[in-house]
Amino acid sequence: MRKLKMSKLFSIFLTCILCLSFLPTDLMAMNDADTVKNGYYNESNTWVEGELDQALPEGIHSVNKTAVKSENDDNTYDITLEVVTEQNLSKLTKKSATILVIDTSGSMGDYQRLINAKNTAKEFVKKYAGDEPDSGRYLAIVNFATNTNIILNWTDVSSADGKASADNAINQLYADGGTNLHAGIKQASQLFDDTAIQDIESKNTIVLTDGAPTYYLKNCTSDINCIFYTHVTISNTRYHVGGDGDKGSETINDATAAEAKTLKGKSTVYTICYGASREMTYQGGPTVSAYLKNNIASEMKNAYDADDSDDLVDAFKAITETITSGLDGKGLSVFDGSAPFVSVSGLPESIVQDEEGFTWKLENAEESTEGNKKYYTYRLTYKVTLNADAIDFDEGKWYPLNGKTYITLADGEKVYFPIPAGQGVKTRYTVTYTDGVEDEEVFENQITTDLVYGAETPSFKGTPERTGYLFTGWTPEISETVSASTTYVATWKKRMEPLNKVPEINAEDKTLIVGDTFDPKKDVAATDKEDGDLTAKIEIAKNTVDMTKAGTYEVTYKVTDSEGASTTKTITVTVNPKMEKLNEVPTIQAEDK
Repeated sequence: MRKLKMSKLFSIFLTCILCLSFLPTDLMAMNDADTVKNGYYNESNTWVEGELDQALPEGIHSVNKTAVKSENDDNTYDITLEVVTEQNLSKLTKKSATILVIDTSGSMGDYQRLINAKNTAKEFVKKYAGDEPDSGRYLAIVNFATNTNIILNWTDVSSADGKASADNAINQLYADGGTNLHAGIKQASQLFDDTAIQDIESKNTIVLTDGAPTYYLKNCTSDINCIFYTHVTISNTRYHVGGDGDKGSETINDATAAEAKTLKGKSTVYTICYGASREMTYQGGPTVSAYLKNNIASEMKNAYDADDSDDLVDAFKAITETITSGLDGKGLSVFDGSAPFVSVSGLPESIVQDEEGFTWKLENAEESTEGNKKYYTYRLTYKVTLNADAIDFDEGKWYPLNGKTYITLADGEKVYFPIPAGQGVKTRYTVTYTDGVEDEEVFENQITTDLVYGAETPSFKGTPERTGYLFTGWTPEISETVSASTTYVATWKKRMEPLNKVPEINAEDKTLIVGDTFDPKKDVAATDKEDGDLTAKIEIAKNTVDMTKAGTYEVTYKVTDSEGASTTKTITVTVNPKMEKLNEVPTIQAEDK
């Protein structure tokens, strides 16, 4: 019999397995499409369902953002950001155009200033060129003394030949003449008009000088007048040189500052005051340092003072880092914006998020090869949780799992990611009202289930009542809205009952005569405030009356009410002797005769 039962159970088990095998796959396991929808942010910054259609720039193979619903939490999703490039990020470079404007006046020959300037300039060229050849790092070099010259026209120094040309040009610099900063700045400004570099976004000028400007340019009014002046030609325009070359003046400063304003409209201007920070530009005028900061540099933070060669190295290093920052793909990063009802967790410690979102720097790529192509994959995983318990959250709505996400390339172009969306489930809460009395049911528990966060707390139906007690409220105090499952316990206070009054016995002292009949309960009554008439319950606690003898006797009465309160009363009974008839005096009847 046991074997038969086991065989029957096994048959049923096999039948169930066969039935399950015929079920559709999507019923056996939840499809990702049921829990996640693909979409993107449109131009109005609104999330829409669909596939993101964008042309990827050269070097970017794919970008993706995926979400998988957590098995342990209906409101949490595992997010993966993935970027695949077809070349190392360092090759995704941004073009730049920079001009070195170097003072070669006679004073630069002092204290090896020009030698130090050449060395730091060549180091700048090396850093500026970067590691990737032919990446569009254009450089021009202008020197100025009394005159000005272009010693290197626009050259891509990221190439080996370009870098060599720049180094050769720098090596040819020598110190002689006055300081015509005006001419050097005008020459640089004209170079930025070259059509070859017009489409380049990053344009910079570095001006290095070791003293106050002592010359400036004046327009030639006629060929005859120009004969008597030293002249300078810039872009086929002749200028004659004003100033005496020995000292500065307000006129020189103003003319140079006006030209610098034009240059600042075409590029970001950095200045280095080398060994002359406290030198006056002219008597009563600003120092060279202050003049460069306030009139030549694009911003005061772009103006550097270098009192010695070490300071000069530091200044060039700082400027180099500022200019080259973001020019190569090594600094590429993904910005992942924030979104309503979404919180992010599980990020690496190196990533700091704020109210706007977080930035993920692309590094530590996984290399792979398909055919003759090499791919670099960058991947970040983290979690997002939908705050479904928020009052405004709609369970039926699809919410984007974080905000707009994109890479900003070196040239400023943005590559956007698709944005998955998910749904959330509000937490359900229960509110219970209970009497809080052990071993007694004052009232049945009132239980309300399926309540969501922020819902109005249901009220107790009816009025809590308990014999002998006064209902004083609920513990804890009832909240206006639901925020958690809560049990409210009734609190009671025992009612104060009045004290039980002692019964009263109504009985009076009596005087009787020997031989009279005495009924101790006659004319005796008992009353109680709570119980009423207790006469029938009067007891004779003591009775010494002897009606055969004259004397004084006591009778004690006792009565007890329903609450056990009792009282006694004792009366005195006086028994007098009987009154004997008086002996009458005999009478004699006799009359006078």
